[in-house]
Order: sequence, then structure tokens, then C-alpha cells
Amino acid sequence: MVKRRGSLNNASPQHLAALMFETRSQVRMTHVPYKGGALAINDLMGGNVDPLFAPLPEALPYFKSGKLSALALMSDKRSALVADMPTMREAGVPNMVMPTWIGLLAPAATPRALVDQLNRQVHAIAAKRGREEAAARHRHGHGAHYARAVPADHPPRRSRCMRNW
Repeated sequence: MVKRRGSLNNASPQHLAALMFETRSQVRMTHVPYKGGALAINDLMGGNVDPLFAPLPEALPYFKSGKLSALALMSDKRSALVADMPTMREAGVPNMVMPTWIGLLAPAATPRALVDQLNRQVHAIAAKRGREEAAARHRHGHGAHYARAVPADHPPRRSRCMRNW
């Protein structure tokens, strides 16, 4: 039986995660792209697609309410927010780690002094009294994690991600 799998648009991280899953599990499904998570989650609940690869922050309220079942997490360790959700490795699909990260980027030709100044300013804003704690509560409540970084951290992170493919 051919399964229809949803993802949040063509070439999105969720679409790539689904392709990675198909390659590593030898399971083939028909891709159904959506223009956003709300439409995809609605169709998953309505039975129009079978699995859906969705970001944890977007799907978490549906797991917590019991409207959706969480099958596996594409990270190297379990999330404290859904401690009973196994990783893909624990669920039997090895090499399925695909963390999503968001970085503040600039063109490669941006002067180093400007990049360093922007980095200091972003960290200063995040460190203002109470702001970092409030943001952490919000992010962790929605499945996201904050990691301070400097520009030199990005090339190794990108390299680790690219080795996955």
C-alpha cells in the first residue's frame, strides 16, 4: 500500500527529513507538500496523509492534547518535553539525526568587524536582565533550545549537517 506523507513545502527541512527517512528505511511514500504546518497537521488529523514530518514546536500542542501520536524524534537524544518519544535510532532507523538550527547570517563579504559587532549586540540583547530567562521558558515550552554561538561556530555546524547527507 502506497502511503502519502506530508511535509511543509518542497525542499523544506521536513521534506528533506522525509527523503532521508525513505532512503535509510527503504520505505517509499508519495510526497504531499503543504504551504505551512497548520494545513499539513489538519490533513494528518483528517486522514488525508499518513505520516507527517513536522517541527516539534509546531506539533507539540497536538501531542500534548492527544490529537496526534508522536512516533519518533530526529535528534541524537530525547527531548525533556516529550520524554516518552523515542529517537529515530531507538525506533529502529539509524543515522536519522537532523537538528534544525537557525542562525543570524550575513553575506560572506561582510567586514569581520561588523560581524563581530552584530554578534556582540545580539548577545547583549539576549543577556538583558530577565529577557534570556523569559525567552528560555518560551522556547523550551515550545520545543526549541537556545545555544549561544559566535560566527566561528557556524562552519563546523554546517559541516556536521552536510555529512549527514
